[in-house]
Amino acid sequence: MAEFDYDVFLSFASLNESLARSLYEWLTGSGLRVFWSDETLKKRVGQSWFRVIEESLEASKHMVLLWSEEAQNSKFVQMEYETFRSETIQDDDRLLIPSHLNGYGPEHMPLSMRHLQCYSLDGDLKDLISSLGGRYEQLEIQNEKLRQEVEALKEHIEILEADRRTAHESAPEHVAELDELKVRYIQLEKTAQQTARLLKEKDSQLLAYEQRIKEIEEKPTKSTKKASPKPSVKGSDRFMTDDHGIEFVLIQPGLFMMGSEDGYDNEKPVHKVEITIPYYLSRYPITQLQWEGVMGQNPSEFKGTERPVERISWRDVQAFLKRLKQGEDVYRLPTEAEWEYACPAGTTTAYSFGDDANELDEYACYGKNSNRSTQPVGQKKPNPWGLYDMHGNVWEWVQDWYASDYYGQFQNLTDMDPRGPENGARHVFRGGSWLNYARSLRSAKRDGLAPGYAYYRLGFRLLRTIS
Repeated sequence: MAEFDYDVFLSFASLNESLARSLYEWLTGSGLRVFWSDETLKKRVGQSWFRVIEESLEASKHMVLLWSEEAQNSKFVQMEYETFRSETIQDDDRLLIPSHLNGYGPEHMPLSMRHLQCYSLDGDLKDLISSLGGRYEQLEIQNEKLRQEVEALKEHIEILEADRRTAHESAPEHVAELDELKVRYIQLEKTAQQTARLLKEKDSQLLAYEQRIKEIEEKPTKSTKKASPKPSVKGSDRFMTDDHGIEFVLIQPGLFMMGSEDGYDNEKPVHKVEITIPYYLSRYPITQLQWEGVMGQNPSEFKGTERPVERISWRDVQAFLKRLKQGEDVYRLPTEAEWEYACPAGTTTAYSFGDDANELDEYACYGKNSNRSTQPVGQKKPNPWGLYDMHGNVWEWVQDWYASDYYGQFQNLTDMDPRGPENGARHVFRGGSWLNYARSLRSAKRDGLAPGYAYYRLGFRLLRTIS
């Protein structure tokens, strides 16, 4: 579980600030670390408000949403709610708690919130504070306890100081020996830390070596599937364009390490995956021009023929694929494994270009450079296999059902052409978007949403099979 800078992100409409301030004082008085937008924005002068809010949402363990008629009409409250919900949907430990005044309760909330436990601010706040991990005590009581603890500590320190003086007077040679041992301990501790860092670097090198020696690798003792003959495509067919003007890049079979030990829990454990069948993957996310040419309409929030289509659900993509199919040509979404195999393009770093997030500006449209919208596809550098916008611009739907613990079954196994769980409530999406920052754009980052959910950060790219 990640460390959080805040226990609670308090979201409210500006017209409810006095009421929110009262709730803030109750929460902080119970020992909770609470994000208050004005205080944080003053400390981070010169930074984008939009960026500060998103990073603070990611740094907050829970959200308390002060619901009112003003909040219902606030686009900022809506943005904060959608961002927290979409970014943390796989983490059941993070709570979204609506709080309200009598007269504007759950019956006035959107359907997506009515199933959540909510609290009235006119009632006893003990249960609300307890659910967030706070202590329901008045500040005076806490301060009195602290004062008592401080007095007790002072007495204890005086006793220790007296004992230390006696020890110095009676046995100075032992004091010198103790000081020498302390110095040696500090040196040994530094050596242990350096050794741990070196071991981590060696582990990373071993993962890279495993991929490089595919040809001489021993046959795995266990596997989830039987191996099949590997078809291949000549190098001259590496790029192709179909009748709809969609450009494709040939992806050849191979082995790679899926997941990240430095990422979130749902990216672990890192496990070996083998792609045994070549496929074509669209060079760019599907554009609004290509979508409208097939579907006759454009649902996107940020209009532009060469921008990626967005505000489309997983089910919308299936309707697009059904209309797109012609003759024996077979189009589909890539599986999660096919997508992650293609994104790093043979590299073993956090991004397809390396581990330095400062280089993202050259490869991705994301929170730092997007001007708060999508951008035309292909404007940034491609990955080593010639695929553009694999990091950023829009999140990309893939075919698999989502399960946060799916990787757990492949510990010490090689999985061949995985297709994900057999069923579920959500589908996986990958790659990061124009609103996200570096950590969400890593090749291994994964998340899931309901198949009917359409969002202005969600698009897709196509896979075309090879007959």
